[in-house]
Amino acid sequence: MALMTARPWKHPKTGTYYLRQRTPLDLLHSVKGQSVALPVGDAFITVKVGEAIQASLLTKDIAEARSRHSVADGALKRFWEAQRKGPTRLNQRQITALGGLAYREWVHAMADEPGPSGAYTEVLRLHAEARESGKLGQWVGPSVDAMLLKEGLVVDEESRQRLIEAVDQGLVQATQLLQRNAEGDYRPDPDGARFPEWQRPAEKAAEAARETVTVAALFDRWAAYSADKKAPNTIKRYRGSFRSLIAFAKQRDSRSLTQEDIYAWANHRRDVEGVHPSAINRNDLVAVSSVFAWAVGLHGGKLLPSNPVTGVSLEEPKKVAKRGAHVPGQRGGRNPLSGLSGQA
Repeated sequence: MALMTARPWKHPKTGTYYLRQRTPLDLLHSVKGQSVALPVGDAFITVKVGEAIQASLLTKDIAEARSRHSVADGALKRFWEAQRKGPTRLNQRQITALGGLAYREWVHAMADEPGPSGAYTEVLRLHAEARESGKLGQWVGPSVDAMLLKEGLVVDEESRQRLIEAVDQGLVQATQLLQRNAEGDYRPDPDGARFPEWQRPAEKAAEAARETVTVAALFDRWAAYSADKKAPNTIKRYRGSFRSLIAFAKQRDSRSLTQEDIYAWANHRRDVEGVHPSAINRNDLVAVSSVFAWAVGLHGGKLLPSNPVTGVSLEEPKKVAKRGAHVPGQRGGRNPLSGLSGQA
């Protein structure tokens, strides 16, 4: 049976769609038996390379299958290209950026429900123990290899060793942040902005030519995508929050916004626009985070490398129970003038 590369293949018995491709003949000898990670929906699936690649797209809907096939096919093409080029030597910026991917993935997975603080104390102990015993490669190496697999990267051994160090530092930093989250402290990580944006080596050359996607353009894309998926009132409510962020960010590329930028906007919303912190936390930041999260995911075309709203919130004034007005010299707070209306 011929293997189709341009469109999804439907399994005749289950109705599930698959990506099916022959392994390029010039690579078959060198890559047979290796694994490749392909993005499918909101996850990655790992498949072994043989004379052909067959990966389930995990859907029976043809429209969704076409979308997933396109994304997975692009990742597979990058994998073939990386194998042909041979090992890549990563520079310091790229290594630090990949450490940031590990940091953000760990924080994103756990921040909402971090669990007990003591668990992170144990994780930090294990990291320190692995480093002191010279077993950091055994402790962090599998995570690094999985990351390289997802990114379709083939790197030299020196780059891999440096990356193990960078990922360990990122995971320790993420663990420290999550420990604070577990204790009820959700202030932004003061060192969270140290990680540069990750760019695959092949993408760097095209950076200057890519279009600018302003916050206004980003919201318009989300609104168009959500037109038949979200209630009209939800889109209208989100638009109100975005008007303020659009005016604040002006023509900046939405991909350049950081946690610090979002935090500065939230403070501007409170101090200049007069919006109460609780309304900013519950309405504005929720709306902006939802749209940015969409742009990070596959449905948003992975336009953004991460969600800059994650971990941002304003402190809300402590609520004080109201009691009867107190007048100096009057016991019990009773107003001495009460009951005198109508008297001369």
